[in-house]
Amino acid sequence: MHSSHAAEAQAIGQRKIGTSRFSIESLMPRYLAVLIITLMLAMVVTRILALRRRGIEAMHFGKIDKTDFLIPPFALLFFYLVLAHAFDLPSPSTPELFHSEAIPWIGVCFCLGGLFLLSWSLLSFGQSFRLGIDAEYPGELITSGVFAFSGTLQAFRTAPHQRHH
Repeated sequence: MHSSHAAEAQAIGQRKIGTSRFSIESLMPRYLAVLIITLMLAMVVTRILALRRRGIEAMHFGKIDKTDFLIPPFALLFFYLVLAHAFDLPSPSTPELFHSEAIPWIGVCFCLGGLFLLSWSLLSFGQSFRLGIDAEYPGELITSGVFAFSGTLQAFRTAPHQRHH
């Protein structure tokens, strides 16, 4: 009887995925990925709603270029794949090729970096944030904040022969 309690306790702490066992600790990067993607989506939606309260229409998705509507199905597929991987839902993806404890945590670090860059870019945009192209009120080019770095890098990449020494 004692061994069945031990096996039950072990089953609670671990779950079977494919042919290998993953502990809660190794599932944590998957849950963090879901949390980070949810936070990113919430940040963008919150920014759009905050601008709308100020009388600024930030949602211009698909108004000029109808091919914008090709993006959401792929984004939804990506979100589903992340959720499916985290919560063991049916997925069209292949099984793990190899198991590593470090690679998922490296992925979490990249996700956190992306979350930081998104929040910095939303702050840098200020009231100029738009989802899509606003043809009526195009606004000026944002060159401060995070975009100060990307503009500098772009200038060095595209026109090195035009720089004066």
